[in-house]
Order: sequence, then structure tokens, then C-alpha cells
Amino acid sequence: MSLKAGRLFLSRLRKANILTVHRNQSKLASLHSDDVNYFITTLGPQRVKQDDLQSYNQDWLRLHSGQSKLVLFPGSTEDVSKILSYCDKKHLPLVVQAGNTSLVAGSVPDKDEIILSMGKMNKIEHFNDTTGVLQCESGCILENLESFVQERGFIMPYDLGAKGSCQIGGNIASNAGGIRFIRYGSLHGSVLGLEVVLPSGKILNMMSSLRKDNTGYDLKQLFIGSEGTLGVVTKVSILCPVKPDHKIVTFLAVDQYTKILDIMRSVRSEMSPYLSAFEMIDDETMDAVHTNLGLSIPFRSPFYVLFELSLSATCAEDRIEEQLHKMLEKYLDNGTITDGTISNDLTSLSKLWTIRERIAEALLADGKCFKYDVSLQHEHFYELVEVMRERLKLADVKRVSGYGHIGDNNLHLGITCDRKKDSDEIKKLIEPFVFEWIRDRNGSISAEHGLGQTKRNHIHFSKSSDVVAIMKQVKNLFDPNGVLNPKKMLPDD
Repeated sequence: MSLKAGRLFLSRLRKANILTVHRNQSKLASLHSDDVNYFITTLGPQRVKQDDLQSYNQDWLRLHSGQSKLVLFPGSTEDVSKILSYCDKKHLPLVVQAGNTSLVAGSVPDKDEIILSMGKMNKIEHFNDTTGVLQCESGCILENLESFVQERGFIMPYDLGAKGSCQIGGNIASNAGGIRFIRYGSLHGSVLGLEVVLPSGKILNMMSSLRKDNTGYDLKQLFIGSEGTLGVVTKVSILCPVKPDHKIVTFLAVDQYTKILDIMRSVRSEMSPYLSAFEMIDDETMDAVHTNLGLSIPFRSPFYVLFELSLSATCAEDRIEEQLHKMLEKYLDNGTITDGTISNDLTSLSKLWTIRERIAEALLADGKCFKYDVSLQHEHFYELVEVMRERLKLADVKRVSGYGHIGDNNLHLGITCDRKKDSDEIKKLIEPFVFEWIRDRNGSISAEHGLGQTKRNHIHFSKSSDVVAIMKQVKNLFDPNGVLNPKKMLPDD
């Protein structure tokens, strides 16, 4: 085929939407001193960092390291616009970083991309105490937002173990779930509006504070869960639920997994209006919490259930608590549970939730931790943990643990080994077997953490090739030069 004919052939393929690859990624440029000088002039020297960048290049699990030589700290939407416009024109790749709590290496460079750190954009702009709508910049830390709205009688619609450092923009980019998902759903429902800067530098103002707006395509939804590949979220409008007046947390010991499902059915049947969280933890996980963090566990058991009821002032708390006690007495009598505790005291509530929220930290203290955040039907939910234990029983692993949001079908599978060990052989035993097993049971390989760097090339286990091709077309539409978060979420061609 002649060169001319070859070009004509490629042109026809593109017109037919067959070639939907990131065609310009091979043209990404390297950073030069002139580029650094531009950013210093534009942002000021205090907003440009060129040394001591290890914490920005290292992911939270300490499994991936980038080689970025430059971190930028925009202070406004206009700063972000100038940065992206310049990078797009110069074909300079950059990665967006919020709290850097991603568990799939979604916020660290693949190579030497510029890091765009959003932490300086942390202003709370407005709160409507009638509607509960909060408007803020994307660099606000989740725990700070939670404290702010709680003082005004509201709560954030999601809660994460990393709330002390994660930022709302990163949460939205990854469509974070967390423990309140069972009651308030995903961020696709809670986020009312966004301000987003496109790779070209164009600012999209979609900062609606209305719950109902049926005018055209709901473009903000494209950016929720896009993992920063389509644009940079700079402002957020989010609906906050009214703060419960009372909470009751129940912590139970269960000797068989199937009994957890019996408890969940009963709780949902009898107390669905009040249920705000329903979690499962196995003994391997609890051992990590106790051994590695020194946290006190009320009792030991093969399995644990932790569920929370949230009550308003109009609820008859005494009646509901009496109903709960009767339910648990029945469970004790018929052997569904072997032990348990109920608490509505703030100190005790905090201690019980601390056990759950520090699990990721406890597993990481083992050494290297391979984390798999998946969705499975309940009949296969814990089966995956047992299958992986059998598969890895001769491998040099410390533990295979299972826990998670069983009320949402979301399992967190954790596999740990000594950090000094060569983990490549262990990983080969895990992947792609774990993804194939999930696919064969119609599950999802990512329930809430996203794909990032670690899972992007496995997306086909959960999405068809046609769907992935359309995703790439959307990416090319918004980011034709491929400068924004390269090697994240979408697979290699």
C-alpha cells in the first residue's frame, strides 16, 4: 500500500469511528525550563514546587511511584484554566491530585507528568440551611465539610475512612461510595452542580443548586466518576441530608456467613426507614486491626456485623431500641448471633466505627497490600475470599481478608505479604484470575475505588468492547491531545 493510500485508509477509519484511540499521546512533550518559568510567572513562586516531591509521586498503598519534577498549586478556577490551556497547547501531560488517597494509583503520575495539586482551593462559598445545599471549592477536605454542615444541622451524604485527608473534588472524580451509600445513594444523585475546567482551559459553569433541572443533557454526570480524565472539577454544589438526632450502632458476632444475610434481611424488613449503614468484617480483617493497630475488639468471632440506625427527633427512640433488643434476643436464642453489643453513646459509637474505618490502615501495616474493591451478588460475596485463600494457600502471603459494604454488595478483598518479599509471583496468582472469576459471576471489578492505573487494562472484564470504545470517543472529544491524566481509567489500545 502506498503512503498516500495508507493515509486515505486511516482517514476513512477515523471517519467511520473505528480508530478512537488517544492518537496524540505519542506526541506528549517533556517539561522544559521555559515551561517552569511560565508557571512561576503565572502562579507565583510559592505555588510552584520542584523539590522534595516524593509524597506527591507515591501512591497511598506504596505500590506505584511517579517521577514528576513539578507540582503546581492553583488558587482559583482561573489559575486552573491558565495551567490547562498552556499544557494543552504545549502537549504537556498532567495528573490531577486531591488528597492522594486513591487505592488504584489514580492520582499519581504514570511517568513524569506535572502534578496539579488542588488543596489550596478549599473555600466554602455558600450553604443554604433551608435546602441543605453546600457550595464549595473542590480542594475542601471531607472531614472539614462534615464538621461545617454538622454545626448547621446537616451531614455530608457520604462518609469515608480517608475523610481526614481526601478532598471532595477527588471524591467526585472517583464517585466515592462509603458507608452511607445504603441510605443516600451515590454522588450521581447528591451532586447538583459542578464547575469544571476542560483540558483546553474552557470553564464549564454547571453550578446549579436545584434538585430538578430537566433542560438537555446532564453533562455534570460525565465528570462524576471520570477519574479526572475529562476535566478538572473546581467547584461543587452538593445536597446534604438533615443530621440525625440519634444514632444506634449494633455490633454482632456471627459464626457463619449465611447468617449475616439472615440478619440483613430482618433489619431491612423491620427497620429499613432508619438503616444508614450495614457492614461485614471477617476475623482475618479484625485480627489485622487488633494486632497491627492495637485496637480493642469487644469479642472474637469468625464474622462480624456492624449496622447503624439513624433516627430523627420525631422517632420514638425507646420504642425502636426496644424493637431492636427483641430482634437481637431472638437471634441469640436461635443461634444466629453468638454475642453482640448496642450503643447510642457518642464515645462508644466512635470506638466501634474506628474499628471499621481503620481497616485499610491495618492491612497496609502488614506490608504490601493488594486491594480489590468489587461488587458481587450475595451468594458469591464471601465465596471469593474463600476461593482466593485456597488459591494462595501455598503462596507466601500473610493474610487474605474480606470486609465491606455488604448492604451495597461491595466487597473489599485484601491480600497482604511482607514488603521485603518479591510480590510479582503472588500478583500473578491473583491476576487475572480474580477478575475472570468476578466476570463469570456478572460482578464488577470496581465497586467504588475506580480503575486508576492498576485496573484500567482490566476494564473489559466489566464492560463490553463497544462500551469501552465509546468511552474513548468521549475522552477524545474532551481531551483530543491526551494531556489530562494519561494512563488512567481507560485501557491501552
